[in-house]
Amino acid sequence: MLDLKTIIKVIVITVSAVFFNDTLIPRFLDWSSVTSLQQDEKFVMSDFYNRLAARRDIRYDSEHVVCIGCDYLERDSISALLGMLADTTMLKPAAVGLDMYFSQPQTADVDKRLTSALQSLGDRLVLPVKVAPADSGLFTVVELSYAELVESLPLAHHAAINLPGHLFVNLQRAYRPVFPLAGGDSIASFAGEMVRMVSKGDYNQVVAEKSEYAKSFNICYPFVNIDTISFDRFMQMARNESSREDLRRLVPDGIIVMIGAWNDMSDMFQVPTASVIPGVMVHAYAANTMLDRQFVEMSPGWLNWLLALIFGFIYSLAMCVAYSGRFGSTGSALVRIVTCLIVATMLVIGAYVFMFTSSHPYSLGFDKAITMLALTSLTYALYGVGEWLVALVMRKWQERKKRKATQPIKKIIKQKINKKK
Repeated sequence: MLDLKTIIKVIVITVSAVFFNDTLIPRFLDWSSVTSLQQDEKFVMSDFYNRLAARRDIRYDSEHVVCIGCDYLERDSISALLGMLADTTMLKPAAVGLDMYFSQPQTADVDKRLTSALQSLGDRLVLPVKVAPADSGLFTVVELSYAELVESLPLAHHAAINLPGHLFVNLQRAYRPVFPLAGGDSIASFAGEMVRMVSKGDYNQVVAEKSEYAKSFNICYPFVNIDTISFDRFMQMARNESSREDLRRLVPDGIIVMIGAWNDMSDMFQVPTASVIPGVMVHAYAANTMLDRQFVEMSPGWLNWLLALIFGFIYSLAMCVAYSGRFGSTGSALVRIVTCLIVATMLVIGAYVFMFTSSHPYSLGFDKAITMLALTSLTYALYGVGEWLVALVMRKWQERKKRKATQPIKKIIKQKINKKK
């Protein structure tokens, strides 16, 4: 049976650990404030779940997106690729996104062939632009391709290519589907625009004014496989009559085709599955997440604190009971066993929930609960120091009180002795 003193001790330790977790950790252990890392580089439990799910390799093939890799190609090669995609007797993609731009014109013949190939895609073409921050959270559009080319493509869609992360900066977890512009209008992201072209209903649900995903959503990486095909293989299959059926299976009707570089180090991003992928693949995963509505959900703050409080209380109780003297020298070993069991329980529950809800992954935020274990140990030690100091002060006070109580008696005895002399 637990006595009242032990219960009070457990409550005080738990509450103190929660206080430290809310004040000490954010203020003094915010590594992003002392390094060049952005705020998103902080560890979150979903990173662990993503890596675990990726190791299990429980993926399904995307039915919405395919990527074509184009590295170090001449414009004539790109024109030939676009011409093949525009040939509706061969392929019928619903949207073709070009994750590359043409900043300067070249020779007239080369640019004429490129313009013709781009025009042949009509309103299925999506060209990239960048958006620059303006005032009050708004943005302005910055064209990437040269003006004459853009003006020759009146039917083409334009979409923001911006990604906040980078291989050397932070993890690419979140994705913004739409950017509000300074003029009162808005522009869709690269993936968002192609989703709108394929399924306007899905896009409108994501960017609706009251939608929780309108500003950003967490991309689902570990449960989906995006088909990829190199430029050389695509052109070889397209030119060979016998392999065109295989090409149609790779690029079925109504699919989104994204074209971009695979080996450009300036366009590489680290993702939560601990892999590095090109920017065009990030957009592809984002588009698939929107179309399958497979957003990675993070547990709310109140639930994270509740989990921290529950596991912190259990750990505090275990330490108070183990070190109470009832278990003798085995108390320290018991605490270590309980620590391992609590951490293992949190990780198993979190991973199971994340993978069990793979169609709509849910990430339980046990990071605060794990921090609570260390802070509970610290608080328990501080509580022990506090008990020792209180006991020391009380003993000194009792000794002083006893001395004061005996002083009159000593004085009387001394007076009697002096009289006898």
